[in-house]
Amino acid sequence: MTVWLVQLGNGEYEPNLFDVEISDTANPFGNYAVAYIDDQSGDRYDAYPYGTRVDIYYAEEEDVDALLEVESGETYTIEAGETEEYQMALVDGTLEVDGTLELTDEGFERRFTGYVVERREGDRNGADELEVTVHSFDQFLRRNRVSNDQSGNTIEEALEDIITTDTPVAYAAANVDVVDNQTLTQSYRGEKVEDVLRSLAFKSGDEGFGVDSAVEFFFRPREAEAAPRGISNSQWTDYDIPEVGNEAINEVTVFFDGGDESVTVDAGDAKLDLQESLRLAGPGTQSEEITREELTDIADAQAVGEQYLRYRNTTLTGEVTTFGLNDAEPGDVINIQIDERGIDDDFRIAANEMRWGEDSNTLTIVEKRGDQDDLLVRLSDTLDRVESREANRDGVNNRVTSTTAGAIIDVTGEIDASGGIDSASDRWVNAGFRLVRDAWSSRGSPIDIAEIAVGDDASGLSRTNDALANETARNAVTETLSGDTGVEYAADFDVADVREAGLFDSAGVMVCRAVFDSAGEGLSGTNEVAVALDVSNDESVSRGVLTDAGQEAVRDIIADNSPSLPTQYAYGSDNTAPLTSDTALGNEVVTRDLDKLLIQSASDASSWVAVVGEADETTPLTNTAGDHEALQSNFVFEAEDADTRDAGINIESDSSASGGEATIWINTEGRGSTWEFESDYVIPADEFFVAVRTSSTGTATPTITAYLDRGATGTNLEELAPVGVAGGTFTWQTRTPTLADNLDSGTHALRIEVTEVSENDEDNFYFDVVSIGDNRYSYTFDDDNGGSSGYLDGPELYPELQETEFETASTRRDVTEASVESDWNDTSGEQYIELANDPDGEGYLKTENSDTASETFAGAQTDVNVRIGIGRYGTRSDATPQEGFNGQAVDWFDLFANPDAITPESTNSASVRSIVGPGEIVGETIREAGQLAADDTALTRSVMAEFTVGSGQRVESSETVTWQND
Repeated sequence: MTVWLVQLGNGEYEPNLFDVEISDTANPFGNYAVAYIDDQSGDRYDAYPYGTRVDIYYAEEEDVDALLEVESGETYTIEAGETEEYQMALVDGTLEVDGTLELTDEGFERRFTGYVVERREGDRNGADELEVTVHSFDQFLRRNRVSNDQSGNTIEEALEDIITTDTPVAYAAANVDVVDNQTLTQSYRGEKVEDVLRSLAFKSGDEGFGVDSAVEFFFRPREAEAAPRGISNSQWTDYDIPEVGNEAINEVTVFFDGGDESVTVDAGDAKLDLQESLRLAGPGTQSEEITREELTDIADAQAVGEQYLRYRNTTLTGEVTTFGLNDAEPGDVINIQIDERGIDDDFRIAANEMRWGEDSNTLTIVEKRGDQDDLLVRLSDTLDRVESREANRDGVNNRVTSTTAGAIIDVTGEIDASGGIDSASDRWVNAGFRLVRDAWSSRGSPIDIAEIAVGDDASGLSRTNDALANETARNAVTETLSGDTGVEYAADFDVADVREAGLFDSAGVMVCRAVFDSAGEGLSGTNEVAVALDVSNDESVSRGVLTDAGQEAVRDIIADNSPSLPTQYAYGSDNTAPLTSDTALGNEVVTRDLDKLLIQSASDASSWVAVVGEADETTPLTNTAGDHEALQSNFVFEAEDADTRDAGINIESDSSASGGEATIWINTEGRGSTWEFESDYVIPADEFFVAVRTSSTGTATPTITAYLDRGATGTNLEELAPVGVAGGTFTWQTRTPTLADNLDSGTHALRIEVTEVSENDEDNFYFDVVSIGDNRYSYTFDDDNGGSSGYLDGPELYPELQETEFETASTRRDVTEASVESDWNDTSGEQYIELANDPDGEGYLKTENSDTASETFAGAQTDVNVRIGIGRYGTRSDATPQEGFNGQAVDWFDLFANPDAITPESTNSASVRSIVGPGEIVGETIREAGQLAADDTALTRSVMAEFTVGSGQRVESSETVTWQND
């Protein structure tokens, strides 16, 4: 029999309580309690106005009996002012209270805290009844919307801002433990607080959150533990456990960035399972589309898709009614045996509804299926936001592959007494799981197991244990490796009772605990106590394995034995069933380093625009051809190559002229030549220039005038006069007229003609080269052709250098290293690549004359900045200019950084992220994937529903590795 106690906010206890119902769920917004109160006198209604704080405690009858030292049925009335020794009286399962009570630590436990939202008078079996409904303080996290832009904040910073700004709940930093405190790229402004909290938990480690009894917010890892007991076939009274698959999907496409971009997340193993079971010709795809127009970052869209997909999987779920499990909490693991239903399996508790009057517990349960452990909260109002909005289905669809591999860590304790005593049960505990998880991701180090401790209390075994129940002795261990996947730790103890044993690392953290039955009592002499560990593949995971090498790596993490950890992720095209004996993928297609995560890339016109922006119309740079390239800014023509040359202008040899030829102009008014040129960008009106290289044969100094796009009216640019004397050398002269308007892109014509003859009209002059261009850039107006009909080094056709600053590439986790791989047509001259993660502090680090760059930064930041210098190149001997007649161009560009690619997903799982950029494996069919060690040995291997990589498609892994108890 369970005894319940209701305390009001003023410290009083309800004297007329006769029944309590509590619903405790994994979704904090589903938590409520109902107190049923005998109110024959009619005075209890006014004690529960809206907003009254209510705390509900419970105890088992035998515990209260022991506390009171009275028998059930006896009465002990507490007088006003009487203190601690006897504070409660048990009267046939109810409490008779007189005066003020102070609860002791033993006997009663707080089970629910909240505030009154409804009170209702009614009738129960002819008696007046007051029904008081109490909601948990978690409701304060509902309905309000996020006020501030959270992009750029870490998850912890966002939580503090949201709770303090948008809720009435107090924020206490000590209550917040973020598993993966990544930096956010999503704003969340305007979204409901409860939806944002769920999203942040999903991005991190699927933490639980809510409001505690002090009305303070908490956000912390879900510490899964065993329920106080399982439910055997004789301990249930009712059940309803269907397999829910009516909403199951195995592929979701998320359209984002206004619907122009999309990413598909799929469960390839589920597709293959359906294909196999139904004997389909291809993968059994059940897909859905959702739109999140406000998202602009692909990783945010991916997270939405993964969250949606996870909560739409087929699973075994339902309710089972039992008794005596008031201690069982959402998240606990419970074994349930129902012979009539053919069930004997582990489940997670999603809700516990407690009814005092019936002395019953109705548990809502979800089948425990490896990576589906966190399917506890039904987020229907979030997940049902499937909008049929406009979406670009012709655009590039990026793809995320979801795979899973798992390890079983088997713990066995043994006392080397007569005949040997094996442990009755054992657990690798949460602290140990975290150490293995962090070592796998290289966030932590292998475990240094240093000591074994023993105790004499076998109670309370759970994977949440962080110490023995009652430690009595501790000694240093000896370590013995066994095979490739086992290790044993042992020490001698001279103690009489060994009911428990635990392994501790050098920092004093307990990693596992084993308990023994009564055979561990009454020992004599010195006995060796050993704990053996063995790692194996989790066979319950479909379509994915932790290979033999992967199992050995986990063992070596535990034994601090130089583990071969994952350094690469690979995709392949082979779909043969994965085996633990696999040492490689069946047919590897592409491999990516895990410490080299692609965070920005460009390879076509649209992606170049995304990283460098639209080119300004007055800048000689373009992305339109799929490259980021310099445009021609200067147009140079030989005089003899004019598109039109008037009669009387002849070509004549001259060794000092460019190419050994020039045109000779008779000093005659109206005579001239025209050159056509085409500019691919707009030259500002005040930056246009014309330069000519001329020489005179004598004293002739006619006026020559340049006209741009001469039509009916003509545009007089500037008057020039040939320079030099008879027999003199060619000389450049430049004019920079201000045009009436900018020179638009397109085809133009420059005409130069004699507009006024000189006094000595018998003399002629020579016209060698004309240059037309953008005066913002520097050119070499060379006058030395070598004197033997050679060509001139300049003026060059392209700018000497232009700087392009890329959009900041933001990561969710700190970066200390970044590198660029790119493909340039040339890297000579003043070309460079610059990298920074703190441009206002450390500044940019430059690599010159290279298409790759790699930098290690002084500090850790979440942003990476890139700048490049793009210029001109080329050397030849058969035309003017001989130098700088080509513009540099970048065909493709990839930016890599070293944020953690393997990150915590929960206490006992990690997520592996690797990206293959667009255009790298176009046309390849992908059917398998896996993590590889530095020597290319496969540590995991999974097969998935096949897909063929399309043009411009980005492929990203989302592989979960789990560690479980046997």
